[in-house]
Amino acid sequence: MNGRLFALLSNSILVFGAQGPSFDLIEEIKVRNFLYPFDLAASPFVPCLYVADDGHRCLWRVDDDSDHGVTRFFDGVGEPSTVSVSLQTGHVTILRSGQPSVIEVVDPDGRSVSVVALPDDVIEPQHAVATSSGETVVCFRQRNRKLWCVCLFDRQGNVSVRCELSDALHHLAATPCHLAIDEFDRVFVADWQRKVDLFDRELNWDRTLLSSQRDGIERPERICYDRVNGLLLVVHGWGKKTYVYRYNARQLSNGASNRW
Repeated sequence: MNGRLFALLSNSILVFGAQGPSFDLIEEIKVRNFLYPFDLAASPFVPCLYVADDGHRCLWRVDDDSDHGVTRFFDGVGEPSTVSVSLQTGHVTILRSGQPSVIEVVDPDGRSVSVVALPDDVIEPQHAVATSSGETVVCFRQRNRKLWCVCLFDRQGNVSVRCELSDALHHLAATPCHLAIDEFDRVFVADWQRKVDLFDRELNWDRTLLSSQRDGIERPERICYDRVNGLLLVVHGWGKKTYVYRYNARQLSNGASNRW
């Protein structure tokens, strides 16, 4: 699935890909099975997508072929839930909100391999992504505080690194809603406050990649990273607009960007 980027809109999946020198919308996949699709992720190894459906409380698998076959991949998904796929193993990480919030890892055959409860101060978890070492990055709000955090949890659910975004971003307001990760475990954070920030693997703030003032980003809510072409897809503007940013992971250049 590398070389293409995907956006979830109601009962449709938008597929973006390279068309000569440009990067365009190449297909819209209509899926009737969904009830309340909340998040999706592409497998780096198998030509398929995983879609978390809060209505059916399950994970769908959508095959990337001419028929776009849809199968019920995994049940017991809570509400709301987000999904990501490890770039190293292809395992699926499911984040389920609740008391407590839970991270569940499912192998490519649909078998649960681990379930970890997050600490009690984790409320309103927004998204989770797996690192190359098997740890998990989660963005959430702390109980009894207005601060939003991005934390690195080990395989037992213990905090390895905690980043309070108001401190990292010089006391600026921050409302993280979605994450992506590059091949060096650097973390992209889509912030509802109209920007996309980059953090290093220790969750130290590096830079703001995209902002509303400079790039016209309007309330980013979903991001997807393609490590083959070095492209970051941002769904923004209440889910009605997409923005593709050209990102060089090795050189950490400011890059060039294109809007659609």
